[in-house]
Amino acid sequence: MYKININEQLLILSKEVYGQPSDNILTIEYSGQSINLVKIIHLLENSTINYSYVNIYTYDLKRLWDDFIGICKIVSAAGGVVKSDTGRLLAIFRRGSWDLPKGKIESGETIEDAAVREVEEETGIKVLSIQDKITTTYHTYRNKSGKLVLKPSHWYQMTSIETPLIPQKEEDIERAIWIDAEELLNLEEPMYKTIEEVVKLTI
Repeated sequence: MYKININEQLLILSKEVYGQPSDNILTIEYSGQSINLVKIIHLLENSTINYSYVNIYTYDLKRLWDDFIGICKIVSAAGGVVKSDTGRLLAIFRRGSWDLPKGKIESGETIEDAAVREVEEETGIKVLSIQDKITTTYHTYRNKSGKLVLKPSHWYQMTSIETPLIPQKEEDIERAIWIDAEELLNLEEPMYKTIEEVVKLTI
């Protein structure tokens, strides 16, 4: 199963129907034609309906996934859920929403090295250790030419000392804070859904 956030709407690709029927869930059996994937993506990008999720299912999940990534440009990223010596998490506020530090994996760089580098660059801390991989999240956006971009983000647990933070302004980071995970999830300001998913996995 794959979960992809498209314009903060959730698309689930699965082998079987996911979940139970509901008025705000759209379930579609994949026809094998990628043009239908394009239509669903456009629907999620432009819909005023707030679906709980849209589910596309087929017994041949590999083909469905291959067809999906075939219509996207892939830009892989890596980042970290950083826990301090006091047990608090590092969070950043970027482009109107709470986020976690992450960024693009450079050519020749390992995923783990990219994750550590991006965390240190975006927040000014020193990562003491990188631990288990937490998960991979997926979201899409449009680049300047209008091409659909799929961004797989690889997330790792990290540790650091709770030192003062230096938000990287060049990456549109307005604030960087140390905060309890439960408190972070309950802040009034919005949080990207993929980030909420990652934080919940660390509690």
